[in-house]
Amino acid sequence: MYDFVQFFDKKYGRNNPARFELHFQPVVSNNANPQNPVYTTEMVSPKKFDTLHDNIRKTILFIESHKGDKFAVIRCQTERHLLGIKRYFKKKLKPEESKCYAGFNRLMITQRGQFYLCGTAFGNVRIQSLREGWYSEDARRARTMIRKCRTPCLNFCQYIQGKELEMESIEQILALSLQRLGKRGIDFRDKREFIKSVVSFLEEQRNSSNQEFPRTSLLKHGKAQATA
Repeated sequence: MYDFVQFFDKKYGRNNPARFELHFQPVVSNNANPQNPVYTTEMVSPKKFDTLHDNIRKTILFIESHKGDKFAVIRCQTERHLLGIKRYFKKKLKPEESKCYAGFNRLMITQRGQFYLCGTAFGNVRIQSLREGWYSEDARRARTMIRKCRTPCLNFCQYIQGKELEMESIEQILALSLQRLGKRGIDFRDKREFIKSVVSFLEEQRNSSNQEFPRTSLLKHGKAQATA
């Protein structure tokens, strides 16, 4: 976790004109669905809690030392959210600790074009407008479910295992983002270099680890805002 912070800060630091940002969240492949959590993962086992605590402590210190820096690689994540990650993996996080606004302050589009609030995907942006999707009956039902949810989770969890959100490779997703945004006349030379570094770093981590990481590990285990 803190390795990501060090890597991006060392490589970019103040040279971050595109204002990319890391955002950590406690999401792993078999407990990613807050409606049906499964706590059998070895991603953060109890014997690694001390390591997790140390990484979170160092990350908090980094955030504190970069307050007011508009180009810092971590700007929005709070100390409270980071400390909640420990409680999440220890199964001590309570629903009231992290108020959920899923479905009320944002709507996400899956790579298949479906609308997604939380828990399920519906409709399709290819045949409906965003306004139609936002005010649809399916969206209303999803919000009703979200209001009643008492599952402890931390916000901005965008990966849920299932066919409707089956991830494409990270290179395809980033390439599509660049293609779409590039039509707006924005120069992406710096972003391409940034993305190459991300992919290279993930490959190094995967090759040096005994655990086999999927090619979508950036999206599952640590969110980089390059895909927004």
